[in-house]
Amino acid sequence: LGLVLLVGVLTAGAWWWLGSNESLAFALARAARYLPAGQTLESSEVTGSLRVGGRIGWLRWQSESLAVEVHYAKIGWQLAPLLKRKVQLGEVHAAQLLIERRGPVEDKPLEPLEQIVLPVEVELPFRIDELRWAGPPALQAAQLAGSYRYAGAEHQLEVSGVDIADGHYSARVKLQGPA
Repeated sequence: LGLVLLVGVLTAGAWWWLGSNESLAFALARAARYLPAGQTLESSEVTGSLRVGGRIGWLRWQSESLAVEVHYAKIGWQLAPLLKRKVQLGEVHAAQLLIERRGPVEDKPLEPLEQIVLPVEVELPFRIDELRWAGPPALQAAQLAGSYRYAGAEHQLEVSGVDIADGHYSARVKLQGPA
């Protein structure tokens, strides 16, 4: 009886902690510790929980060849679908996304994408108010909205709209996961 009670208390405590307003910041800080050598993850102004999502004031991931910086992100998600091997996010919204190539630019030709197989299904609606790629060549886009989905070994990206230069564009892309 004592063991069952202990397991119940630990489970309830874990569920409460996953819903606490500090669990998202804690998880990001822990994730930063487990990145491979040469990669870093920094964040600030993080609030929210691992059960329902939250807000991130600033997030920066960088490697030797790439840096990605996010300003004012809001992430909503549900924990329950993860038990069915699904990552189901509410809309991921970022006010600004900056991407910068780092290090020397190599002149070797691009290689085909490697096989990308995920262990879970993914649903990710997204919206980015301003996107900047530092280049070369530099690119600036606004009001990027769409969704990404991975199911049945197929990647699907739908861009419902994006403003680049003087045009408004949309796109649909499907790629196989395994070859």
